[in-house]
Amino acid sequence: MIFLRIAFLIAPWCFVWLVAIGCSRQDSVLDEVSAEPFPLSEVAGAELAESESDRSGDEMLLRYETIAESHSDPLGLRKVLGEFYQEWGECAGEAAALHALEQHRSLLPQAFAGWVRNDADAPGRWVLSLVDGGRRERVAWLAAGLLHSLPPDDHRARSQWVARVAGHAGCEELVAEVATSWGKQHPQQALDWLEGLAQGGAPSAATEKIFSDWAETDPAMASTRLTQMAAGPAKDRARGLLAKAIYRDDPETARLWASSIADENLRQITRRLLGETVPAVGDKIPGLLSQAE
Repeated sequence: MIFLRIAFLIAPWCFVWLVAIGCSRQDSVLDEVSAEPFPLSEVAGAELAESESDRSGDEMLLRYETIAESHSDPLGLRKVLGEFYQEWGECAGEAAALHALEQHRSLLPQAFAGWVRNDADAPGRWVLSLVDGGRRERVAWLAAGLLHSLPPDDHRARSQWVARVAGHAGCEELVAEVATSWGKQHPQQALDWLEGLAQGGAPSAATEKIFSDWAETDPAMASTRLTQMAAGPAKDRARGLLAKAIYRDDPETARLWASSIADENLRQITRRLLGETVPAVGDKIPGLLSQAE
């Protein structure tokens, strides 16, 4: 009896002791588990990254709506949105460019400017990929947006980009824009670029504009360039442009250039524009022309 009483008295304390030991071991196991990160599978990791990207996109859309609703002044709104698209383009270039394309096409350069700061090559690859994907209708707008995100005096970068899209529909005006801008400072380089484009030709309007301006400002260099051109319609047009540019200051040389035009119709038109009746090219005229060249 005494033994049973002792057992009844000791049993509760033994139970408490055992429970305490078990809890202590469980805590140590949990500590060991929490000390090492739980490895994510590749699928789970991709889903997490995608969810974070979606959340980031949602945040930018919310910011856009907030900006649009909080500005009643169009100029103030444009300035703030321009800064917003640059920030968005730097962190998510494709999303920013597509949103600007749909909502504010004039701000596409800002979206591309941010994207270019983050990755200089990615925007161009993306725009060209849309051609292969059957989305040609967007290429001209996006190509222009990327062009206008580049510094206006960086003619090399601008011409390199436009040369990549020059053969696509709707991009002809970009070629002319780059060429004429470049031609104001470096007509020789601009004309060389136009002639060397992959599509094997250049917009005649751009070529003639550059040569006409060049003939006005530096007829001697323009005439040197003309003599290096291959015979054909482009050279005939250049001869006429040079003749008209120099006629007021040097009518004799202008008449020689007009007489050297191979195309009869263009030659007669140029003569009428000069207001002169030029004699047919004879022995004397070619000799003088060679001196002028």
